[in-house]
Amino acid sequence: MKTSILTKTLVSLLLAAAVMFAVHWAQLDRAVGRQDYGGKNPAAFAGFAEAQHDFGIAARFENRPAAAQASFARAVSVNPLYIDAWLKLAEEKQAAGDAAAAKKILAFVEEVAGAPVKWQWQMLLMARDLGAEEMFVRELNAAVQVPRLSGQALALADMHFDGLTDRVLCALSPENLPDYLRWLMGRGRADDGLAVWAKMADALDIEEKLYEDFVSFLVGQKRIRAAVQVRAGYTGLADAMTNPGFEAPISQHIFGWRARSGDGWDVRRERFSAREGNYALRVDFAGTENLNFYHVSQCVPVVPGKTYALSFWWKSRRLTTDQRPVVEVYGLDGQTDRWRTDMAAADADWVRQELAFTPSAGCHAVAVRLRRQPSHRFDNKINGSLWVDGFEIKGASDGKERRS
Repeated sequence: MKTSILTKTLVSLLLAAAVMFAVHWAQLDRAVGRQDYGGKNPAAFAGFAEAQHDFGIAARFENRPAAAQASFARAVSVNPLYIDAWLKLAEEKQAAGDAAAAKKILAFVEEVAGAPVKWQWQMLLMARDLGAEEMFVRELNAAVQVPRLSGQALALADMHFDGLTDRVLCALSPENLPDYLRWLMGRGRADDGLAVWAKMADALDIEEKLYEDFVSFLVGQKRIRAAVQVRAGYTGLADAMTNPGFEAPISQHIFGWRARSGDGWDVRRERFSAREGNYALRVDFAGTENLNFYHVSQCVPVVPGKTYALSFWWKSRRLTTDQRPVVEVYGLDGQTDRWRTDMAAADADWVRQELAFTPSAGCHAVAVRLRRQPSHRFDNKINGSLWVDGFEIKGASDGKERRS
């Protein structure tokens, strides 16, 4: 009888203890979830990695580095994959002057976690601060491939390597060169961009969009000769027009046709009305504006001092006013070179036009454009239609056609 009573008492005590432990553990778990530790002793949360991490942060703000280190160390002992705690422990080691330990932690994190986006920037900065150059380069290349970090990473690389593009090029992997080129273009650094382009041309198949953007950038920077050289290297074309018969869609590229419609005029490729091939370019004037029109053009590389003959076909219907369209050629290299055809007739079937021109010294590209100047007469609002087709450029000295 006494044994039965004793057994029941013992079982009751064990159950009560288990309930108290479960309640206490649940309270601790809720406290961790709320990050509400109420001044409790960190030892009470020894089994909770997040709590130890938070105690470490609190100790850091209270300027207790030894306590912070201890808390972060306890956090990673509970959860060896707690990357946030590992990185904060590395920061504490570095602040305490133990760079070797900090480097070991970073190497461990890099090996275990790879290149996680969440910690990419932090690891990149720490590698730089610790002078871990090889790790810095690895983390830099990983960060450049993260869209939201790419610009910051390239800016950091530029600062780290003292703005020396050749040193940045040595650090970046080939797949990151296009991002670096675009970063340089955004800062107007044409010479550095050309250095990157030269390395890309040897290492990569460059996308056409990047090529077009880069030559447009060079022209915008008044680096016409460089743009011409990049075009020749990429396309294999020298002094040649692109899409001279409008058989392909309007590309809107700097070394292709650029054309747009607007208030008072409409520009489009038209099928079955071509002089040759299947398409011609048609421009309709609405008769509502005294237009200053220059919205069909193409930049063409040329050789300075060489004489060229531009030829094309055009036809017209019911063009009005004393200022009708002409085709104009002018130099892009800051030159005053300018040549024009006679005006298109008011009404005419297909007529071939020719225009000779000789670019001056220093002129490496010209613009060929359809032009209409504003009229000073009372009846100045141009109406009617114009078609153009079959452009070609010949070097007069050798008679070879320049088309593509």
